[in-house]
Amino acid sequence: MAVTAAAADDVGVAGVQFKLDGANLGAEITVAPYQVSWNTTLGTNGSHTLTAVARDAAGNSTTSAAVPVTVNNVDGTAPTVSISAPAAGATVLGAVAVNANAADNIAVVGVQFKLDGVNLGAEDTAAPYSVSWNTLAGANGSHTLSAVARDGAGNTATAADVLVTVNNDLTAPTVSVTAPADGTTVSGSAVTVTASAADNVGVAGVQFLLDGAALGAELTAAPFTMAWNTLPVSNGAHALSARARDAAGNITTSATVSVTVSNVVSASPIVDVNKSKLQETKSKTVAVAGVTTTQPNELLLAFISTDQVSATAPTVTSIASGTLTWTLVKRQNEQNGTSEIWRAFAPAQVSNMTVTATLSQTVTSLMSVVSFSNVDITGVNGAGAIGAVGGLSKPAGAPVATLVTTRANSMVFGVGNDYDGAVARVVGAGQSMIAQSLSSVGDTYWVQRLDGSVAAVGTTVTINDTAPTNNRFNLAIVEIRPPS
Repeated sequence: MAVTAAAADDVGVAGVQFKLDGANLGAEITVAPYQVSWNTTLGTNGSHTLTAVARDAAGNSTTSAAVPVTVNNVDGTAPTVSISAPAAGATVLGAVAVNANAADNIAVVGVQFKLDGVNLGAEDTAAPYSVSWNTLAGANGSHTLSAVARDGAGNTATAADVLVTVNNDLTAPTVSVTAPADGTTVSGSAVTVTASAADNVGVAGVQFLLDGAALGAELTAAPFTMAWNTLPVSNGAHALSARARDAAGNITTSATVSVTVSNVVSASPIVDVNKSKLQETKSKTVAVAGVTTTQPNELLLAFISTDQVSATAPTVTSIASGTLTWTLVKRQNEQNGTSEIWRAFAPAQVSNMTVTATLSQTVTSLMSVVSFSNVDITGVNGAGAIGAVGGLSKPAGAPVATLVTTRANSMVFGVGNDYDGAVARVVGAGQSMIAQSLSSVGDTYWVQRLDGSVAAVGTTVTINDTAPTNNRFNLAIVEIRPPS
């Protein structure tokens, strides 16, 4: 039916918005005649109120007096409705989507789902008609799903019942730690931890726990076993347990197994050789001669920092020294120049050796070669002696970089370059300068270290300078580890 309003203004009416029971009825009408079509079949029979709000271009508005009307559509046709999912006879578990198809000669205004004759969720007033059924909230067994659809005239229809079977897994897994045994003393980097787990359907995963915190990644397939590195853990009593889960989300945590970690803490590495060379004449190589070690099985580190003469960042391309093999540990060159750490391992003593670094650019540079005895000799080419690494490059600020130690009694060294000024560093507390060069090209190259060693594993170590504070810098740092 047509709803019409008369509106006038001393300047001009900008628009008229019709309202049905206070809600907008159609879009605003911006030109006369002010009229909107109202399809009364989309609403319910009974009393309703019509109003109109007129406004002018200045933003003034007026609401008309309310006009009460009674809707009395004769609709004797009930909707049709059926459950479309889940299918009759289905076995369901967990969260289940229950769907219905509903239609009406005029319009469906709502569908109410039913579970065993009781409302399941709120009425759904718009297609698609669906509700989420949490089957875990009820009992396992047979259940009946249905739906009641209604139209605006109050006609209703009930869908045929759909019988389904709920079969949720409500049984939690069983789990126990089988190794190490309760009361065991353990040490080393590969302690075998094993759990036995079973479930009525299937074990989805086992998570080992150390003192209540996750130990390693969850294991999703048997055998449930892992190698536990006890070296980062403090000596003393600890509790191991295992948490098993199944696909239904049931979880069981095993009884704890008490073990004692007893690792022998090695003394810190010992600095043997410390030799440096400033390459003040621009060159693509820098060499440190006369490197002589006093012990077998020494780790050698080359700390190199350079200038930059092109748009691309320079790098150390290789290092050579007799039969030793050199490997990059850390490169920091996001600002101009580069600061790099390379490693080699000498199983036998070396005498009067020359270490030569080849650079990607012809620049001034500084290289310091430092050797360490009493280091971890595991891994390839001294890899076991290298712990955490860190680094930072900034366009301005006091040089600083941090790392977290991975072994007790390790040492921390760092190498840096300052492209903006030949200015002596002021080292941070508890640190010493190993080598420093104020280059004639206006750069500073330096190597510094933390005094002594770091007693505890997991310690955050900062290598820093307190001045200068406004220059570009690259700073790379490394942890040197004693035997495990």
